[in-house]
Amino acid sequence: MHSAEFQMANPNINAPSSCFANNALLSLGTSTDTLIIANAASSSKVFLFDSILVANTSAANADITITIYAAATNTGTAYRIANTITVPAKSTLVVISKSNGVNLKEAQSIYATASVAGALAVTAFWKEFA
Repeated sequence: MHSAEFQMANPNINAPSSCFANNALLSLGTSTDTLIIANAASSSKVFLFDSILVANTSAANADITITIYAAATNTGTAYRIANTITVPAKSTLVVISKSNGVNLKEAQSIYATASVAGALAVTAFWKEFA
């Protein structure tokens, strides 16, 4: 991912002026792209993801796709983190962990898409540096 789209300004995370812990908890009620988090184009922030977990709360298997977009909406170029991965019934999938973390720079967003409406819940944990 060395695209020019990913060349945004970022704060120095070795000496930030602020650092906040955040989370997003959402149930994927539809099978369309659902926003997990967006970083605005002029935020002067970077988000360091510790984890994204996907829990299947249904009695049937369901697939998850997690996408980073090179825009603060789901209109930019799409880059898949997880592409149509089956989450077995009543189980949890670790999509991102500290050992394979993801940084979200300015003007980027992360969306989730479920194959079955109402089957999957996403929990994301990250640190926001400014």
